[in-house]
This record gives sequence, C-alpha cells and structure tokens, in this order.
Amino acid sequence: MILLTARLLLAGAVALSTACLAQAVLLVPPWCMDTDGRPAALSADHRWILAADTAEQSLTLYDDKLKIVRQYPLAGLDGPPRGTALTIVNAPPRNSFIVVLHAIPEVWEISYDPNAAPIFDGLVHDYRMGEGLARPGFLGIRRTLLRTPLTEPAFTADYSTVIGLARHTGSGGVQARIVNLDVRRELGTATLASSPEHDASFAVTANGRTWHANRSRAAATESTQRLMRYCTP
Repeated sequence: MILLTARLLLAGAVALSTACLAQAVLLVPPWCMDTDGRPAALSADHRWILAADTAEQSLTLYDDKLKIVRQYPLAGLDGPPRGTALTIVNAPPRNSFIVVLHAIPEVWEISYDPNAAPIFDGLVHDYRMGEGLARPGFLGIRRTLLRTPLTEPAFTADYSTVIGLARHTGSGGVQARIVNLDVRRELGTATLASSPEHDASFAVTANGRTWHANRSRAAATESTQRLMRYCTP
C-alpha cells in the first residue's frame, strides 16, 4: 500500500511538472527558445521589440507587454516572402530599427518615432513637394533598394550609413559597399586589404569622403543582453 501510494504521488508530481513546463514554454517569447540565435532587438525607449520569425519568413513587432503589434512579411517591394533577416539593429540616434535582409537586395528602417516622416516607395522628384503616394512613417518600412543583398554589415556611429563587407574570391581583399539610409541609395564602393576585426573600428574612403564604422554595432549586443529580461516566464 505504501509503495502504491508513493508511485501515485510520483506520477502526480511528474504530470504536474510536465504541465508547468508546458505552460512555461507558452510564456517564453519565441526568440528566447531559438538555439540559432534568432535576430531580435529592443528599442531605445524599451517600448518595442522586433524579432525575426524564420519559419514564417516575417518580422514580428511586440510591445513592452509582449503583445504582437504588427507583422512584416520578409518580402521585397514587389515580391513574395522569400527572405530571412541577416541582422536587426536598434539605432538609438534615429529612433528606429535597421534590418539587413539575407536574400533580398534591400535594407529596411522601421521607425518607432511617432513623428517619423512619411514614407515614399516610388520615384519622387522632390519629397518636400509631397509627390507620390506616402505611407505613415511610424512603424512603417522605409526601404533602401540595392543591386544585390548586403553581407557582413557594419554601421557608422550615427547609424546613417551601413557598410556591407564581402570578401573577394582569390584576391584576399574585401569589398566595402557604402549605403546611406538618408538618401536611400548606395554611395560607392572601396577595397580593403583585409576584413576588419569584429570589435575594431575601420575607415572606408570613396568619392572623396571617409566613413568610420564598426561591425560590432551590427551585432546589437547591448540590445540582446537587455532582451534577456523578457526571457523569464
């Protein structure tokens, strides 16, 4: 009798533990359970979290209560969803998230500033004249269209410029592509002798201008560490 009672108590404890674990999993945000380190970033004001959902080929925007506010299919301007996010970075000087896409030749900027300027996706002669069809800038996607996707992104200190690094096959050099998010286009390219260290600043000069960037800003280390407080159910 004592042995049977002990077995029943053990079975009940296992069932309760399993139920609690299942409930805990439901409460853990999706980016906390991704062993591959799913890209995610926390806004400077701690009100927004933007995380990649690889299975759904989308980005999900959460508020500070972890409620889903908006989802963004990872698709080009005129194409179906087909991409993944290479990196998501919080850019405090711009009050925005910057997303570098893996297979789509675009860089996205999603502003969490309620006073963000309207977004124009088409060709516009003069943005100040209000030409073209505008979309709200707040939480909208401001796209910078490129010839090919960027790889190994680095950012300037003000996050206005992203520099994509790509190794030359056979030569050992590195091509640096300079993309400005204010004018939303590629400004030029330069060749570096070697790939910069991850935590070291480097300079790129093209067309008479020099940009100083750092690859560690693309890792969003500080934002990732702050995100950990949302990972405890």
